[in-house]
Amino acid sequence: MDVLKNNMADLLNYTVFENTKYKILTDEGFKDFTGIIIGENNKKVKISFNNGNDLICTHLHKLVLNDKGYKYAKDIQVGDYIFSNIRVVKKEELENNDAVFEILNVADNHRYYVNGVLCSQCLLLDEGAFIPAEFMDAFWESVYPVISSSKKSKIFMFSTPNGVGNLFYRIYTNAVQDQKNEWHRERIDWWEVPGRDEKWKEDTLKALGSQEAFDQEFGNVFRAAGETALDKEQLEELKSKVVDPILTDEDGNYRIFKDRQPFHFYTIGVDTGEGIGRANSVIQVVDITDLTNIEQVAVYANNKLDPYNFAAKLLDIAREWGSPPLMIERNNCGAQVLDALVHTHNYESIVKYTPSMGNFTEKVEREHRLGIFSHTNSKFNSMSNFRYWVNILRCVTIYDKYTLDEFSTYIRQQNGVWKKQSDKYLDDRIEAFIWAIFVLDGKVVEQYYEVIERDGNGKVLKVRPFNFDPYEENVPKLEQVYERIEANTKGKTSREQISVRTPTFLPTKPGSNAEMDELLADGWKPLHSFDPNQYNIGSDPGPRW
Repeated sequence: MDVLKNNMADLLNYTVFENTKYKILTDEGFKDFTGIIIGENNKKVKISFNNGNDLICTHLHKLVLNDKGYKYAKDIQVGDYIFSNIRVVKKEELENNDAVFEILNVADNHRYYVNGVLCSQCLLLDEGAFIPAEFMDAFWESVYPVISSSKKSKIFMFSTPNGVGNLFYRIYTNAVQDQKNEWHRERIDWWEVPGRDEKWKEDTLKALGSQEAFDQEFGNVFRAAGETALDKEQLEELKSKVVDPILTDEDGNYRIFKDRQPFHFYTIGVDTGEGIGRANSVIQVVDITDLTNIEQVAVYANNKLDPYNFAAKLLDIAREWGSPPLMIERNNCGAQVLDALVHTHNYESIVKYTPSMGNFTEKVEREHRLGIFSHTNSKFNSMSNFRYWVNILRCVTIYDKYTLDEFSTYIRQQNGVWKKQSDKYLDDRIEAFIWAIFVLDGKVVEQYYEVIERDGNGKVLKVRPFNFDPYEENVPKLEQVYERIEANTKGKTSREQISVRTPTFLPTKPGSNAEMDELLADGWKPLHSFDPNQYNIGSDPGPRW
């Protein structure tokens, strides 16, 4: 019931208490009523009458007149007559923190007496498009017949759009299509509000983070289910930048598009599957050193690796890319990965994110539970963040064709959530990538990076890891260490393959290639032919992080 707002009481914060026991006096005798609303509004008006009674109410409280019409309290004047020829003798403005009480849904006529004054009701539904259907439909079926039966009662419903699968959309579109039905529709566009121009739109668009968020809040756009995250033109533009990986493992699960670079830092997004041959467990590695050129540098996808062993693989890959913050959804199988990373592998840099729900218990949970709690709010926030960087700034490059292929069937569902079109498609690579760049969200980035610069809307422009030390030993070329020969894994199970760890160079002295010689002797080989002496491993100092 807390989704309702009663306009006659003009309440700001309120609670509804259900009534099943009492009746209230009206001009037609005692009537049933649904409940009592207790709320807040510190601006009130005190009206005094010639019968000695006073009424303290909010400005939008309605008083019944002799002809059974009504006036708002704010419009009542000294000398006016209300129902039963009661005359107003005094009116004064008040401001206090006293609670405001209102009666909800009086049966039949929506009128009732307060201090001998007959008051009238109308019902106003605030943000009606966002009221869950399980509440809205049952409420509407019980309340609408009662309210609509009175010629004096009115219903106001207003909302920003929220898709097409809700009562607000049906009522509004019916009013547009049928001008003679019982509803009168009004629309206020953003440019009709004084002070809002194209510059305001541009600034607001950047502040909100996506065209989707702007359209929902200000654009009066009813977005239908089936809308894709990227329009056709932008998807084609991204696909034009697809390249073959410079390195892959023997199964094609691990695809590397860029060498790890000195002075660069990365983020990793993770989506975890069950490992039973259906959904993939995916690792997306993204270079966020330059926020004007965010690049996907590697992706790992495997649908046969159980969560525990996937955690070991994730650990290997994270270490290869400097042990960056991991964005891991903790729902379902992700919880097993988090448990293994923390308690088995002692990995420390794991992002904590739980959307604010407003009470102390949840605050404690947000501060202590590792991983990302995925539900409607966090999905919406992550998608808005993704669309800010990809759709608005267009500063993201995705090299992997399989990731981009998933975008063709990654759509907005009827309830507003983004996911794969049906179970015959995949969205695991997309989800992992969206989580990867969610580290740049304003509520997340400051936990793991030093924000060097922001734009006028508070969006980050430049970041670097905490305790960043640019004087680091040289980073080995991936070509030197990542390619596995077929003999190492052919015919082995996924669990056995996990034990084949990617080698890491610890050169004994500058100019020494002993480690490379040993790897070559053990059967490791680069994807392309090369001269080991050209790398002069360990001879040059480089960045440290």
